[in-house]
Amino acid sequence: MANFPDEPQVLLRRSPRKSQNVATPMEIDSQDGPERFAPWYPLLQKVRQDNRNRQHNDTILVPVANDHLQQAEKDVLKHINRTLSVAPKIFDNHLVPSNDYPAVQLRNGVLTLDLSRPPKNLGWLRSRLKSTRHVPDWPSHKWQSYTMHSYMGTTKEAIMCEMMPLFQDFPNKPEYIRSFYQRFDEFPEYAAFSRGIEKPCPGFAQGFTVAAYPCVKIEYLSAAVCVSHDHASLVHPHLAGDFTAGDVNDLEAVSARHGAALVYMRNLALDHMRVEVIKDMAGIITFTTNGTYINFFAHYASTSAEGKVEYHQYPIASVNLMRSYFEFIQGVTMLRNCQEYALLMATALKDDLEKYHVRNGANAWAYHLEEGDHILSESEDSEMEDGECREHGNKDFTCRNRGPNSQKRPAGKSPDESPRKRRR
Repeated sequence: MANFPDEPQVLLRRSPRKSQNVATPMEIDSQDGPERFAPWYPLLQKVRQDNRNRQHNDTILVPVANDHLQQAEKDVLKHINRTLSVAPKIFDNHLVPSNDYPAVQLRNGVLTLDLSRPPKNLGWLRSRLKSTRHVPDWPSHKWQSYTMHSYMGTTKEAIMCEMMPLFQDFPNKPEYIRSFYQRFDEFPEYAAFSRGIEKPCPGFAQGFTVAAYPCVKIEYLSAAVCVSHDHASLVHPHLAGDFTAGDVNDLEAVSARHGAALVYMRNLALDHMRVEVIKDMAGIITFTTNGTYINFFAHYASTSAEGKVEYHQYPIASVNLMRSYFEFIQGVTMLRNCQEYALLMATALKDDLEKYHVRNGANAWAYHLEEGDHILSESEDSEMEDGECREHGNKDFTCRNRGPNSQKRPAGKSPDESPRKRRR
């Protein structure tokens, strides 16, 4: 910054606008969706205003010839600069070193294997994953070729590529996609369990795209869309996996974090529909593998006696893919059964969300508080025409907005009272 000690100086604002196409603050706020009526929306507006103030206070000193203009007191300027520098940054996630992740995760409520409790449906999950199935695309000679590859000492990307034929394809589900090492850029940084930790980036994740939700503005639902790009999107994945070139047990902390993220997303969607989550029931599965061993884990959330949310990770099964052809087929069977289970859970959640929004219309974006329903949006975003929904095969429910009074409620309840939560 240039100094002109012999001449008086004045503070001038440098315009942050570079073109006439830049949106005004009012235009930016008007582009927001139903979240503008959320309880945290005033905080978002405050952060935006702070950012605008910082831009407008990007000042420069220039000499002027007017003797009546006096420079502001240095202590006042210093106070202003100090205030701006220490202004709170909402949702700014300060990362810790990666080697501190396990300790930070435990402090955030992501439990280790020895601290996690088994889910109530553990036996059912094990029988579901181990249920027999025909695997015609992996004869014994192909397995022998698989065992000839040396996996120790190579890269995790190479292991991932070698293991891709083990996964099942879903050609009849074009909107059910897989992602590989795709960071969840849309995942909320304010999630309590992820404080100090980078956003989830599993080596494998599988879920629906935004296009699979024709009757729901799914991008307005918090933590629903974890990946959103011009060419692809990922919504509510129920399966995630991680690869390594070393010891597969080293991925336990990573898998716990990714499983917690998927549980967090699913539970937010259920809470949005006022569906009560069944206690200690696992609906999310993750896997870890180094090409030789593959481990499967069940994930769910519970509340401690102190009221803190805790995320559990419990082992379901482990298979050695190299020991014998029988165990290899068992591992492939479990992996594909796991994929089908995740597809079943994701489809059920998607259908429930669509039915809930079509049945409630704009009232689906209401915050159901103790004192009554608070409408989040009066727009027609959630209203769908009959023909548009029928194009996607949703014939079991109407697509007209029937209004708040058409919603089913328990006997004796008035329309002003919020319905009871359903259990799922």
